Formats: sequence, C-alpha cells, structure tokens
Amino acid sequence: MKKQKLESILFSMSKTGLSAVLLRDPENLLYATGYWPAVGRSLLLITSEGRSRLLVPRSEQDFVPSGGADEVEVEEDEGLSSVFSPYPRFQEFLGKLEGKVGVEASSEVVSVVQAGTEASFASGPTFDAVRRAGGEPVDFSGEMEVLRQQKDGDDIKKIRTSYELAALGIREGACKLKEGVTEAELASAIEGAIDSSVGYKGTRRVRAYAFVMSGERGEIAYYPYNFSSEREIREGDSVLVELDVQADGYWSDTTRTLFINPTRELRERFEAVLEANEEATRAAKVGAKAAEVDAVARRVLAERGYGKEFVHRLGHGVGFRHHELPALHPTSNDVLMEGSVFTVEPGVYGKGFGIRIEDGVAATSSGGEKLGSIPITLGRRHSWPGLYAAEKQTKGRTVTASVPAHSDRGMTRHVVKGLAYPPARPLTDRCLT
Repeated sequence: MKKQKLESILFSMSKTGLSAVLLRDPENLLYATGYWPAVGRSLLLITSEGRSRLLVPRSEQDFVPSGGADEVEVEEDEGLSSVFSPYPRFQEFLGKLEGKVGVEASSEVVSVVQAGTEASFASGPTFDAVRRAGGEPVDFSGEMEVLRQQKDGDDIKKIRTSYELAALGIREGACKLKEGVTEAELASAIEGAIDSSVGYKGTRRVRAYAFVMSGERGEIAYYPYNFSSEREIREGDSVLVELDVQADGYWSDTTRTLFINPTRELRERFEAVLEANEEATRAAKVGAKAAEVDAVARRVLAERGYGKEFVHRLGHGVGFRHHELPALHPTSNDVLMEGSVFTVEPGVYGKGFGIRIEDGVAATSSGGEKLGSIPITLGRRHSWPGLYAAEKQTKGRTVTASVPAHSDRGMTRHVVKGLAYPPARPLTDRCLT
C-alpha cells in the first residue's frame, strides 16, 4: 500500500479505537491497493500496527499491482471436488482478531466488479466471520467514503485515461450520427469504439455504458437513469449522449449533446449550458464550497433565462465509484479539497429537448482542471453553421476540437481554454480525427 493512503486509514482507525479494518467493497480495495477485483471475493485486512494482508482468488493474482499489500494470499477457485463457498477460506484468512474491527456495514451502494453481472459486497456472513475470529464488527463505511474523496496523482492519471477513452467514443458517435440512425445503434457504436480500445495506455479491462436520449426523450434525461431506445434520430433533434466508462476500475462520467441542424432556441440554450459549465469549472478551486460552485452554474443559467430548466444538482464525485463525494448540490456541506475529482454537468430540459454538458474536473488551487480532451461539439454537418476547428500542439501531436464561431453573447472566450482563437480553419469533415 502507498504510505500516504495507509497513514490516512490508520489515522481514521485511531479516532475510533479500531484494532483492524476489513475491506471487501471493490471501490475501497481499488483506493487502498490499486487492485480492481474481478468477481468480488477479495478481502483486505489492515491492522493498527500498519500491516496489510490481501486475499485474492488465484485467477486474479495477476491483477494485483506490486506493493498493493504487504502480503498477498491466494484463494483457490472452484474445482470439481465440491461446490464452492468462499467463507471457510475467509475464516482461515482472518485468523485471530480482537477488539473493534472496522467493516463496511452500511455500504448499500457499491461499485461493480469486472464480472458486473452480480453485485458482491460485505454483509452478514462476512461480519459473522469477524465475530468468530474474535473481533467486534464496527461500521467503517463512512470513513472510507470520506477518504476516497482525495485522489493521489496516480489515481487522477488513471481517471484521466478513462476520460480519454470516453473521448474516443464521443468522436465515433459524431461520425455515426445521421438522420434515421436509432438511439440504440448510436449507443452501440460509441460503446464498441471504447470496448475495442482496450490496451490504450496499458489498460487491461475496459467497459463502456452509453445512453442516447434524442428529441422529446431528452425531456426526461435528468432522471437518475438514461436508456437508449429504437427511436430514429431526426433533423432538428437534440441528441444527448450520457457516457460512463470504467477502465481498470476507474470511472469517468461524461455527457455531450449533439445536433442535426438545431433551431436558434436550441443553439442559445446550448451556449448557455456551455457557459455555465465553464464558469462553474473555473470556480472549482481547492477550498471552495461545493454548494457555491453549484450556485455559479445556476446563476449563469438564470441570467440567460433558463434557470427553471436546470432541475438537478451540478455534479458529484467520480473515480473509485461512479457516484461518490463530494456532492455539488445547493444544500451540500462538502468542501473541495486537493485531490477532489467530480463532475460538472449543468443541463436544461424542456418540451422536445434535453441539453447537458458534463465533464470530469479535478480541483486545483487556481480552479478546476478538466480531465481528458473531449470535444464540446463535433462536426459542422452535425451541429450548426459557423463551427470551426481550432488546434494546439500537445507533445508533438495536433489535438483538434470544434468551437462555435463568434456569438453576440461573447461565448467564444469560454469555449475551449488553451486553443488558438480565432479559429484556424472551417471544419469540412463531419468527424474529428
């Protein structure tokens, strides 16, 4: 385990008088060891002396990074001699415990393991094993939730990779967008582009979840869930793409809204949402109150006349889990800290449309830093006249993104920070490469 993370866990343990902590939830194992479980039978035991022991299925040994724990023990997978149960091996692994042992007793929402068909988390049988070993289970879920807010440099690098994979999917979606394509077909193309990119920057396990809500279906795209349908996309539609990517356990959460010849009303709403996104990102400094960052985006949309159409929180933490702390909500008491990574996702929804722009942002001392290079809009053919390409050189390669041409509301100064402007050349291709 990394020294800083171990010390953070030990400090939280000392405040509650724990002799040990037993972790099983995948997001907590990922935070503590860098290891993302595949099936969810893994355990991490940390003692108050600072020793860490990790139990993993034999089939998952190769996924444990060097230095993930002081000791790594193996659990055999099922053979033909008996029906498998993990609990005898769990009991052997725990050995003899004493005093209060922290467990994940209130984690009713957990991240998914690689074999995401079934949830796997600590509950009664695991807690009973702690008791049989001589320990007294005490809930440690809240402490871990707080600790996971603070990502280190390696964590942020891996989250950024997840956002870069999302960019590949968004670009593919723009290429496939046309009249007559269904939402489900567009979502499938986006997911396929990402899933087939496994190996990017060393990733080994990548999963994408794309959801497309177009036209009148965008009216409800603020629901806690989105889903793609057989609806065919038509000219004039807003096409909201919600995209979640998990790369070696690390989550990204992105939304982009594409168009086919939108009306002036949709263009103006899009510009307002983009301005709210950029202003809130700039306000997301270390030490800022999450509620105040939410208020920045809300003020921008209210000033543009769309305040009543922004009906959800501005964002949430992301990284070890798809949704975690901090909460960027009008009533939140959370404060952004060094290492906080979260979404900034203002949106407006009304009759026949849904428009949202969502980015992953890391808090810094000078404001929020967007992770990844996900274009805001893609391709003149799929947006409105006046889109141009602007370019910058990044480590010897050209990165291209599209920005709106001059607007009477002055939006252009906020669109893509760091890109050459006025734009260098008009876009002639419908895809960005």
